[in-house]
Amino acid sequence: MKQIIRHLLFFGLFQPCLSIAQIVEITNYSINNNGQVQLKIDSSEDSYYILNIKDELDQKLTHATSLTLGINGTAHITEPLIALPITLCQIIEISISEPADTDNDGTDDLTENNDLPTQGLLNKAPSVDFIYCDPHFSNSSNHYCIFTAYKL
Repeated sequence: MKQIIRHLLFFGLFQPCLSIAQIVEITNYSINNNGQVQLKIDSSEDSYYILNIKDELDQKLTHATSLTLGINGTAHITEPLIALPITLCQIIEISISEPADTDNDGTDDLTENNDLPTQGLLNKAPSVDFIYCDPHFSNSSNHYCIFTAYKL
């Protein structure tokens, strides 16, 4: 319990909607060939994991940068940006049966994850309507065409 309180204080502005979440111990920290952080944790298939990164410039600001679905055993989580020190990394475990809304946009994380690319996972962007259309379609600002290749 002390560790949870210490991490919540350390990560200051942690989203209140994740209060049911639990901080997970990072069992291994390494840097891959692309210069990205690779973290290992003990995980469960009943949970998913959010990687939060603390901003070096503003020690009170955190950013959720990735979502990883749990597996039974060891999960590997990669920070999609540059390698940051382990002191700036925090992994939160959230139950799949009670998904959180990390970006506070009114849609839970798992719904957004299952509805990619329409939903903006971990950001508050509105959903994007994708429609199938012919190459002569004039799209508006909130619609994007997905062109299908076909043989004439």
